[in-house]
Amino acid sequence: MDDMFSSARQMRRKRLYGYLCGILSGVAYGTNPLFGLPLLRDYQMSVDTVLFYRYASAAVCMFILCLFRQKFRRVSGKQLWLLLLLGVFFAMSSLLLFTSYHYIPSGIATTIIYTEPVLVALIMVALKKYPSWQKWIAIAMSFVGVVLLCHPDASAEYHWQGFILAFLSALSYAFYLVIVNCSRRIKTISASFLSFITLAVGSFIFLAHSWPEGIAMIPDFKAFGLVLGLGLVPTIGSLVTMTYATRTVGATTTAVLGVMEPITAMCIGIMLFGEPLTVYIILGFVITATAIIFMTYTDKKAATSAED
Repeated sequence: MDDMFSSARQMRRKRLYGYLCGILSGVAYGTNPLFGLPLLRDYQMSVDTVLFYRYASAAVCMFILCLFRQKFRRVSGKQLWLLLLLGVFFAMSSLLLFTSYHYIPSGIATTIIYTEPVLVALIMVALKKYPSWQKWIAIAMSFVGVVLLCHPDASAEYHWQGFILAFLSALSYAFYLVIVNCSRRIKTISASFLSFITLAVGSFIFLAHSWPEGIAMIPDFKAFGLVLGLGLVPTIGSLVTMTYATRTVGATTTAVLGVMEPITAMCIGIMLFGEPLTVYIILGFVITATAIIFMTYTDKKAATSAED
């Protein structure tokens, strides 16, 4: 009996860590503008250059971490192909999103990207894994919150290519989450090694996509610090915590917790880049925070009842 209670406590603690990792993943990913915008605006680096340095620096750090923790292991051919596919999905989600900024405002692109929890839920339904009604409510609430957070500019120009690219970016990320959550072949592969392969594949994709212009050199130490920060916080920090959260609390829940990304990005824009704080942003923040609390509480209650 004591062993049963101990196992239940460990399971609850593991799910709590999963929720915290999901939130931290969104927060970490939301720091992209903090490191990326100066590289794009002040140093006039291309999107391919910024994304290459982001993924390559993170891949090097993950390689050192895996080497230090002895996380390298032999993988089968089927596992390797799946890991390469994950790298393609993850890299394409970044590339498609950044490319969509050329056609539509970033706020609209972010709103479209946040159809990702709906796409994850629909893919899970296709796999005959049905999200609870509480998660559907949380998805709807958080989507409304993101729409308010990224309130569109009526004077901006819109092109249909941007909507398609942003949607494909969300779809790529949704497939990544579902595969990490559901694939039995990679369950035994550590989050750090999986992240290293994903980032390494992404680095080669951006290097190839930059042809024939190529990758620009890093001009000074400040730019090097921004590149390192971009690789450590919104890349490694987000990817490792997201992988743990997906495996612990599920792909749909992790996708909903990703709403912390636009919230963090908005806070950085307001505090550091002088962006205005509007009623829409405040209302959007309240709604998204309510959605996260509602989903976390109801999911924890359901899990406790199942254990009992």
